[in-house]
Amino acid sequence: MPTVTFCTAMPVIRAPGSFWLLWPRPVNDPFPPTVTAREMAEVDRIMTEDLAISLDQMMELAGRNLADLAGRFLTKRNSRPAHSRILLLAGSGHNGGGGLTAARHLLNRGLRVDLLVSTSPDRLKPATRRRYHTLAALRRLQKNPRVAFLPSFPSLDPYAIIIDALIGYHLSGEPHGIIRTWIETLKRQPRGRSFLLSLDVPSGFQSRSGTFSAVHLSPDVTLTLGLPKTGMDSSSFRHHSRHLYLADIGIPAEVYGRLGLGVDPALFQGKSVRRLF
Repeated sequence: MPTVTFCTAMPVIRAPGSFWLLWPRPVNDPFPPTVTAREMAEVDRIMTEDLAISLDQMMELAGRNLADLAGRFLTKRNSRPAHSRILLLAGSGHNGGGGLTAARHLLNRGLRVDLLVSTSPDRLKPATRRRYHTLAALRRLQKNPRVAFLPSFPSLDPYAIIIDALIGYHLSGEPHGIIRTWIETLKRQPRGRSFLLSLDVPSGFQSRSGTFSAVHLSPDVTLTLGLPKTGMDSSSFRHHSRHLYLADIGIPAEVYGRLGLGVDPALFQGKSVRRLF
């Protein structure tokens, strides 16, 4: 295993017109292996069927890490982060479920979250539907609700962070329907000082080929899950996503080993989120 030398100081770096960067990447820290969409689907199968680690458990970790990263950015950018508003765009699949999980954690920290969900609750995947109903119940419990379910795409002016949890690593072909419309609307509207944070992959990124669809988002930050996906180590991906972070969702290195991927068991030692670039 290569020697890793860590920076002795933790300088805070300002990206022009954007946000404070966190966790400078350790010197000589190698880029982890990348996984294809098919390999990641097999990882999910091994986790749920062979190890009895449920999708809900992994989704909880994904959402918690996403909320942590969003919260850190807010704290660095804003002296009064509790007054910040967050817009979360959620698709019908498990990527949307991770986003809705993050919304709950952000609400628990006193933040206000506006939700735009791509379909009705009965058409969400079961794990995602459960998270939707949790948020709906939480709204009923709050005297002054900090969570809102929006009926249509809003102006982006009030939001400090926009979270993209629309499409995960399974995308094949072009985004379509309401999600395509939202991507186009988001790209067209001025974002001001708000920044865009994508969960797992930027919507419109195709993990099968490592390329971007014609209709896609170019986030300030992507928080990918488990391992980076095919193409995320390319200059093309860096052009579309300014920064890439990697989150631990509890996948043992031995699971990757069954697919012939050599992953250091200490990949997330001491931290649950790593900055890759």
